[in-house]
Amino acid sequence: MELIKRQIAKFLSEEQVARIRAFFAKHLPAKNNKIPVAFLYGFSGKQRKNISIVLNKSYKIKFLDLKKFNEDRVRYKNVSFFISSTCPKEDAQKIIGYTKEQQIPIKVVTNGFIHSAEFNQDDSIDSLTMHHVYPQEKGQPHLTAKEIDKVIGLYPARSSLQSGKDKQVIMVIGESYLDRWIHSKDSKESFSFSNWELVKEAKRENPDADIYYLPYPLQSFHEPDEYFRISEEVALKEESTLSIKHVNGFVDKVYTFSSPQALKAIQLGIPVIFKGNPLNTIHEVKKDLQRAYQIFLSRTYFIYEGKSELGLREVIPLLEKRNRQDVFVESYKQQTIQSQLPNNFQKKKVGVFSYGIAQIKQLNNLLPLDVIVNPANKQIKDLDYIGVWGLKENDRAREVIETNRIPELRMEDGFLRSFGLGVDGVPPLSLCYDDIGIYYNATKPSRLEVILNSPGWETPELLRQASKAIQLIKENQLSKYNTGELFSPQLIKETTSKKILIVDQTLGDLSISMGLASQETFMEMYQSARKSYPEGDFYIKVHPDVISGKKKGNLDLTQIKGDPNLIFLTKDSNSLSLLNYMDVVYVVTSQMGFEALMLGKEVHCFGMPFYAGWGLTNDRIRTKRRNMKRSFEEVFAAAYLLYCSYINPKTNKPGDIFDVIAEIIDQKNNIKRVKRNG
Repeated sequence: MELIKRQIAKFLSEEQVARIRAFFAKHLPAKNNKIPVAFLYGFSGKQRKNISIVLNKSYKIKFLDLKKFNEDRVRYKNVSFFISSTCPKEDAQKIIGYTKEQQIPIKVVTNGFIHSAEFNQDDSIDSLTMHHVYPQEKGQPHLTAKEIDKVIGLYPARSSLQSGKDKQVIMVIGESYLDRWIHSKDSKESFSFSNWELVKEAKRENPDADIYYLPYPLQSFHEPDEYFRISEEVALKEESTLSIKHVNGFVDKVYTFSSPQALKAIQLGIPVIFKGNPLNTIHEVKKDLQRAYQIFLSRTYFIYEGKSELGLREVIPLLEKRNRQDVFVESYKQQTIQSQLPNNFQKKKVGVFSYGIAQIKQLNNLLPLDVIVNPANKQIKDLDYIGVWGLKENDRAREVIETNRIPELRMEDGFLRSFGLGVDGVPPLSLCYDDIGIYYNATKPSRLEVILNSPGWETPELLRQASKAIQLIKENQLSKYNTGELFSPQLIKETTSKKILIVDQTLGDLSISMGLASQETFMEMYQSARKSYPEGDFYIKVHPDVISGKKKGNLDLTQIKGDPNLIFLTKDSNSLSLLNYMDVVYVVTSQMGFEALMLGKEVHCFGMPFYAGWGLTNDRIRTKRRNMKRSFEEVFAAAYLLYCSYINPKTNKPGDIFDVIAEIIDQKNNIKRVKRNG
């Protein structure tokens, strides 16, 4: 049948195929299936594997494709729906609306309070909690208070937050739209209470307190605008598996909509402000904590070693054997500066599952670590890191990270990468590597940020090397890729007015959203520049990919083309040669802002690139994490000398920035020689 479908599809358009599917879905009778069918939506990675283990014995599992929703939903009679609490809001509304109309059972699944990262590798337990939109509780044996403590898994009292404790500390626990919707006190149809409103309420009621926000998993992807707005106002705790026990004796009050983590706070005597109806049993939470836990546990399923489901009683002895060492990953713990310097990474092992990373030439000599490509299971236990590229996800890497509690090492091209583009097959001569975050993600710390926030590494010799490298880069007009001709000054107006450069970027550039900005920020930047310099000569640097039609920009050029004091720069010119003619530079997150600082220009940042927030730029936004004033030489030394590693292209051995500078200068001179000789 599938073969026939594929053959037919060869001769029909996608629209025609969709119409045929809809016709048969509407007119063919549904299958009278004896085994119930579970439609699953929004699950990925380990959660997808765990939900399959839980449901496999009782259901035939179907992963729902919303593109075929009209066809699949009427094919079976005996069905139930299971959706992840972190699936997109619009998709969830569509599915819930249909199940409500048809009175089909639907459950929203969240990660439970127990995770494999809390255990020894040989005692790996995970949990899922299912909240019934149409409530039906599965029975569970009554637990004593002592047994509840063991299952909930109380931790050694320890705080991973940093504070002088001269103020009250408020923890706000974020939840996904579905979690808030399920436990709403109000009509679900009109429910719209947001995490941002919860943070505002906590700030309004506690104006002098330190506010910390705990985002739900993947919030920065599903609700980026709200996530970035919150990150601008309060400190973020990135660990979505945070146990309230970790902040016992530190947090004074908890705000939440309905998070079960708040039950732990109540058990520890921490006041909790509920804005929803947790477990639909708010009265039980207040009157009988043990009964509230009993209801919560009745909806929780336990998966042992990623293979089989365990009963509640079976989990307790395994919990008693677990490793008591605190393995909680603290994104905001104070890092010692020694742990972030290059020497600390030598002789450590990083496993790589990404094909793209594995194809990088001389990767073992580019990084100060021992690289193992596609490590076997017996090699995994010896790894110090799992390598990933930027913020891209790799399913195999994610599975190994979660199962074995191995930290990530994120990689990116270095700031002085090569003579030519990676898309043209030119290998990198430098790489950034980061075991905390990545430099362009301002929503959380990075290794570069930790270095710049820490004293003690700024030796006279290091700063001397930085000054020497800066001078060579300026003299030879070097940049990240070193493409483009020298800028021709013919387009520069011969006036005494200030020359203002506004740098556009390609639409969808990840550094924009991770830099706490958006497409609208670019128009705000343009309008602010025009207001600040009404008599200035303005130049818009348009990305070459926008001119070629390959990509779109963020600035709407149709709105500003009529400006008589505006000139569009559309050629792929060498950035330093262009910046030499400018007085003031406006950027969102572009690296041209850093190059402008190198030339002593006035730079205005409307996003939060790695070089903003240190007292060098005029910043439109702030992040409280960046709390030191730095010179340009110090920021350069941290970014180019300590955060990046280099290869010597002549020997293919580990090198330094001066080896790469010499290689790029040689290649530029070779090109000049070829052109001169015709």
